Amino acid sequence: MKDQTLTHRFVQHRGVGKAAATVALYRLVANEFLEAANGGLPEGPFAPQYIATYLKRICSVNAGSSVATKMTVLGVFIRWAAQQGLCDASLAEVCVAPRYPHPVPRTATPDEVSLLVRTAPLKLKTALLLASGLGLRESEIRGLTWRAIDLTPGVEQATVIGKGNKLRVLPIVDGALLDHLREMSGSPRKSEYLVPGECGAMISRGVLGKRLTAHCEALGIRRLNMHSLRHFFASHSALSGVPTPTIQGMMGHSSLAVTSVYLTSLSSVENLRVGMQRMAAAG
Repeated sequence: MKDQTLTHRFVQHRGVGKAAATVALYRLVANEFLEAANGGLPEGPFAPQYIATYLKRICSVNAGSSVATKMTVLGVFIRWAAQQGLCDASLAEVCVAPRYPHPVPRTATPDEVSLLVRTAPLKLKTALLLASGLGLRESEIRGLTWRAIDLTPGVEQATVIGKGNKLRVLPIVDGALLDHLREMSGSPRKSEYLVPGECGAMISRGVLGKRLTAHCEALGIRRLNMHSLRHFFASHSALSGVPTPTIQGMMGHSSLAVTSVYLTSLSSVENLRVGMQRMAAAG
């Protein structure tokens, strides 16, 4: 009960103004840590030994990125505990996850995108074009409605609600996507969503990914996911000369560091070739 009260107090203080998913993560990490520390050494739950125990436990069951996230939250928990007089704030410096190399993102190639779009059924085709032509996340595609689409000539744009309810307005310049949306807009609509689920409601989470996996298997190509199309949008934009800060804005990233991960699939040879082609054209 004491540990539960501690978690409750932490979430009440640090969860103010945070998204529901963040609050849930705060609660999960605090409970996991206190459980790992329960009934052990006399120093109490906030001791280096318990942090090491917790780190060992989560490393055995979580991916590297999840371990890093949980250790960051644990640092927040310990700094809050220090403010309550429960421990020394320097303990937060121990909350460091092992460094894992970033895996090279699975980025769809132009040929793969062309094949997938050309052969996909309507709902999947729309989703693929939105991911590859606008760089949308799967969650953003699921929630996109026709009210957010403006196909007025010269204005063509989509208003997208991303992570943290952040809004961004994206011009629709991809020809294939624009033609597809105009064709769809001329047909009778059975749903407010561009990619609806059953009975016109919002499509369920994970459905598009499963459909794409099945489509890749049917075509006999490597397994791709919806994020592979988003990575394609980022790398294609970079190779087209779009500055990285602009790509960051289009993708809805919180920092350039996140955007740079999306561009790691670009080899130095590709970058050099594009640069030299531009120099030749300028000369």
